[in-house]
Amino acid sequence: MAVSLFSLVNRFPNVVYTLTKIPFVHRHVNRFIVARYANTAAPRPRAYSLRSDYTSWASLTDRGYTGRHLPAHQAARDLPDISDVEALWRRPDGKEIPSNDTSLLFAFFAQWFTDSFLRTDGKDPSRNHSNHEIDFCQLYGQTTDQTNKLRSGTGGKLKCQTINGQIYPPYLFDPAKTTAQKPVFAKGFKTLHSPEKLKPNLVGFESERQKYMFATGLEHGNNQIGYTVLSVVFLREHNRICGVLATAYPDWDDDRLFETTRAVMTVLLLNIILSEYVAQVGVVKFPFQAEIGWAENQNWYRSNWINVEFSLLYRWHSMVPDGFKIGQQTLSASDYRRNPKLVSDLGVETILAAASSQTAGKIGLGNTHDMFLDPLPGNGVSIQRRALNMTRDFDLASMNDYRRYFGLPAFRSFDNLTGDPILSAQLAQLYNGPDDVEWMVGIFAEKHGPREMMGDLMVRMVAYDAFTHALTNPLLSKNVFGPDTFSTVGMDIISGTKSLRDIVARNVDDPTQVIASFQSTKPVPGPKRFAWIARVTETLDFMFIRGWRGHFERKRAQTGSDVFRSHALMSRIIVLDAMGCEVFSNWDGRLKKEPRFGIATVPPALTGGVTPSVFLDGDEHDAYKALYIQILADRDADCANVFQQVLDTHCAGWATQDRLHMRPAIEAMTMDFLFQWLFGIKVDAQELSGIYNNIFGHKPRIWAKANPFSHYHKSNRALAQLIPKIKASNWFQNYADKALVLGLKDREALAQQLAFLLGMNSYLGLQSLMKSLVGELSNNQSDKIDLADQLHRNGANAAVGFITETLRLHPPVFLLHGVARTDFILQSGSGNFEILKGERVTGVVPFVQQSKRVFDDPLTFKPNRPQTTAAKASLIWSHSRQDAKPNAHDHGCPGKDVALRLATQFTQTLVTQYDWRLWKRAEWSDGAYNLQIASPIGSLEARYFKPLKA
Repeated sequence: MAVSLFSLVNRFPNVVYTLTKIPFVHRHVNRFIVARYANTAAPRPRAYSLRSDYTSWASLTDRGYTGRHLPAHQAARDLPDISDVEALWRRPDGKEIPSNDTSLLFAFFAQWFTDSFLRTDGKDPSRNHSNHEIDFCQLYGQTTDQTNKLRSGTGGKLKCQTINGQIYPPYLFDPAKTTAQKPVFAKGFKTLHSPEKLKPNLVGFESERQKYMFATGLEHGNNQIGYTVLSVVFLREHNRICGVLATAYPDWDDDRLFETTRAVMTVLLLNIILSEYVAQVGVVKFPFQAEIGWAENQNWYRSNWINVEFSLLYRWHSMVPDGFKIGQQTLSASDYRRNPKLVSDLGVETILAAASSQTAGKIGLGNTHDMFLDPLPGNGVSIQRRALNMTRDFDLASMNDYRRYFGLPAFRSFDNLTGDPILSAQLAQLYNGPDDVEWMVGIFAEKHGPREMMGDLMVRMVAYDAFTHALTNPLLSKNVFGPDTFSTVGMDIISGTKSLRDIVARNVDDPTQVIASFQSTKPVPGPKRFAWIARVTETLDFMFIRGWRGHFERKRAQTGSDVFRSHALMSRIIVLDAMGCEVFSNWDGRLKKEPRFGIATVPPALTGGVTPSVFLDGDEHDAYKALYIQILADRDADCANVFQQVLDTHCAGWATQDRLHMRPAIEAMTMDFLFQWLFGIKVDAQELSGIYNNIFGHKPRIWAKANPFSHYHKSNRALAQLIPKIKASNWFQNYADKALVLGLKDREALAQQLAFLLGMNSYLGLQSLMKSLVGELSNNQSDKIDLADQLHRNGANAAVGFITETLRLHPPVFLLHGVARTDFILQSGSGNFEILKGERVTGVVPFVQQSKRVFDDPLTFKPNRPQTTAAKASLIWSHSRQDAKPNAHDHGCPGKDVALRLATQFTQTLVTQYDWRLWKRAEWSDGAYNLQIASPIGSLEARYFKPLKA
């Protein structure tokens, strides 16, 4: 049962996706898999340690000696020459074998993470210097004395320095005084690390590089740049959280701020280990979670004690590449090892993006870099030889002994073990049979599929220790985990952090450019060839069979990815998650706009032959956007008054109608307001709303042009009358003067741009929002009554939660479109994807804002839904996050904040001054797609609409 479930999940990623969307199922599958691996070996305490070959009080209690799963092998063994065994690890001809999809960042993270608790004594390998916990000693040190030396003593923060405007740890040595002959410690750091631990880590450091070693919690924090850059990121996050907590709790002293932040940081790390790291190892491609309270009821919930097998199996030296590619250069091992200054020279974002994009080496024999196999200076023993010596010095049992212990069948042939005839022949020359194969040789020789990182035994051993190590952390205890430990703000930080990337993004200048993934870059799933066949079938599915929602859900399930290719209507790459859609909220040159919405184009005659600014890129777009921001600022003072006057006039008229259809009524009211507010003119609202509701619908275009009575010609005539009215309006001359300063000299083009801005962009978004508010207010009568009470007591701001939830479920802009201007890497929660120049990319906003990963019961209207950090990051209003401030250079709606204010006025008026209800429950379409899809379908006929008695 268990094996078949694991195979199913790994073989069919869409099953994983389905499971993660159902909280109840996810919870029980999470428990099942964790329990399965956590019970593969006997629970602690272990009977043996490296203290002795027999059980004693010291072997049961002295954690200064490393533990072991199995006792020493008792029978004499005829083992091959260790040099011949060591040679099994060397890369043939020095040629690296890449992994399937594991990034170099994973390899960097693995070393950085495991070095914090896998700490073998250099003089006596039977002993260790480990705290045996995931305690973030990489950042805080292993002892209180080390922690105090690293703390700043102010605001709970760690000591730091600023380089190139960015935060980094302080230098361990004084660069001005350090020489090749004598390093001089910076003030306060002379006794940070003991000399016997620090000295070996200084070997091989060039004097110039040694000057720029950072002061970190562990003595080897500068040994390679991946290790160093992770320490930099987490130091920044620690200090950032301290600042957040200090603002929220101004009466807290330095100690409380530090200790609370350290607790939050440790849980963030534990969550990354479970949800990203363990899943990438290949236990099961499943986002594991720490379920508070459940682990404490399991028989494996015991105190941690690192074992020798766990220490040795993590010798994943084969993941280290021949070179590290950063931009146009390839760094050799000597370039990026023992060279911490590279981190500040290149920058955190550059290093992490490069490490995320590059594939690490494949774990196994015949794939290890020479630097791990060449003799080290001094004792002439290589790093790999030292590990092999430990397995023999402590008489570790055979590969098959460990397989039996972890519930796996023994191998009966070399071919069965390796699946590789060449490697099988090599092992046959060294060992008499599979039962003689040493454990360390066997776990690296064991066959595994192309989608797997390692063989079954190593997976089980990694999973056993990872789960029983992480889930027994005291911070995850039901008696500890909660706001009393982490604070309410700290709990929000924990719940709002879903990945390593989230942490990195909070601590760099441009979070939208961050790539930090344990999966290397991969192609977008879905067929590229024979796209014309797919276009026919998928267009039918999109338009007539499943509809837009069903089509995208089906494609996501088929590919097991939130990024995939679709050929409905046009060939494009679809993005369904917030992380991937960040590319649309930061118009940084990766994407460009086209004069269309998907396949729909505006007839040039209906824009006066100018390209609407919403479709422009570069300086011209920025000039128009800057103008719009200025106009909004100038007219802001009159906005509320004009809107209320127009709304009151229309509401009074609505109250006199026997049959009120609120769809056309809201459209006319919106059009009236926009042109009165921004131009001071009266328009035929019904005529103009008809034009812009159907501006893409003049098809077939050839017939529309040929027929003088068509809607196309009617629209042309109406717009021909509108443009002169705009140019003659009260405020147009002022707008033209501002435009001239921005380099926009063509008055005719300006009038056309403003007509499109109001009639199309502003009108469609605002009226869609107000129609959806009417629909949700009518559908949720009890919430409407509660809202009325809150509005009377607290004013218009009481409506913000209701409006936000309406926008979450019914975003006015459904699809975000762009074309790749250049090749780039798109990072999403499903991995890093290669986007090629010229490919069309489309973000589907409803899927982002209705994600089960972020929102509980996401399709249900909940006006008091908590606005967590993750929720805010998933709300996209037009081409920007809902909490972002529009600027001239992005494609975010310049009037989105104005729209929210108008929505509060609209809601307050309709709820507190009028009694009304729709005849039928409002519904929104999950099928047919058009520009009105954000609005509820139908005419929205009201049963009644009458003023409330004063």
